[in-house]
Amino acid sequence: MMFGVFDGHAGAACAQAVSERLLHYIAVSLMPRQSLEEIELAVEAMKPVRPILQRHRHPNDVEYQEIASQYFENLRVYWQHLLDLDSEPGFSLEEAMICAFKRLDSDISLEVQAPQENEAILGVREEDGTWSTLPLTRDHNAYDEFEIRRLKREHPRSEEKTLFVNDRLLGILMPSRAFGDVQLKWSKELQHSILENSCDVEALNIYQYVPPNYHTPPYLTAEPEVTYHKLRSKDKFLVIASDGLWEMLSNEKVVKLVAGHLTELNMQKSPLTFKKPINLGYMHNLLLQRKSKGLASLDQNIATHLIRHAIGSNEYGEVDPEKLAAMLTLPEDLARMYRDDITVTVVYFNSETIEDYYRNHE
Repeated sequence: MMFGVFDGHAGAACAQAVSERLLHYIAVSLMPRQSLEEIELAVEAMKPVRPILQRHRHPNDVEYQEIASQYFENLRVYWQHLLDLDSEPGFSLEEAMICAFKRLDSDISLEVQAPQENEAILGVREEDGTWSTLPLTRDHNAYDEFEIRRLKREHPRSEEKTLFVNDRLLGILMPSRAFGDVQLKWSKELQHSILENSCDVEALNIYQYVPPNYHTPPYLTAEPEVTYHKLRSKDKFLVIASDGLWEMLSNEKVVKLVAGHLTELNMQKSPLTFKKPINLGYMHNLLLQRKSKGLASLDQNIATHLIRHAIGSNEYGEVDPEKLAAMLTLPEDLARMYRDDITVTVVYFNSETIEDYYRNHE
């Protein structure tokens, strides 16, 4: 299974396109040659093509049919390229990820020319019952020493002082890896050529000029940093979220909220245990105890629970209903002054399944 959170900047168009396409590019990169050949033969014969992925879409997700065909054609060009290789592609998962990210970014760039931060943590339950966090990603920006060193290696020493200005890449962009943002990837000549031939300048270049100190592009890359973690039985859940969540809540707070929610949800599902003899007064007290713990109003969706705490918590870490209501009713143009957009996905792991897997593969 593949999970993703896609957080755009300067508009939603690129994030929307990546969310529709990236997982398909990764899947194609991992498919055996025979499967790619079968798909290509079906397309050539104009026969129905077996879905490459089974997508679990949110009911509110919108698919833009008018551009879906173009997306499919470019994906087809990619698998045709893989079929043209002399041998089975045989990518490792890391190679497939890198190849898919870079190829999609290249396709997005080419589509523009032809008339267009995110984090993940594991929630770990230790043997003594306490919870800990395990970050699986790093922020790619001016605060990350690895990214600073990488960019310095890729550009002349004369540019060291201008690579990051005011903690932004060339003084413009916070992330140092991203899809799109071709104004930090294309040469000056290509940018001028596209702008001169386009009737919609604003859509192609939000800054409408070549950035200052722009000497040796590309400065921005879509190449991912691939990390690998072997699941253990004590790994209980994975939280993937856009930076809007992490600006409001620490890793530890997020894991504490998810763990607490999980515990309370299990209590809510568990049957009441009775001591004999049972009478109405005893049952009434049990129900009052449960109600006093606030279980009746518990969010059924853990992502909703996290967002509620992110935007509605007071200085004591408790949700303030008045603050929450105010934050939720802010006009869109004013809301960005108080919070970033927030997208959250929480994936629960089945510990018994993990244990069974290792038991059967010893």
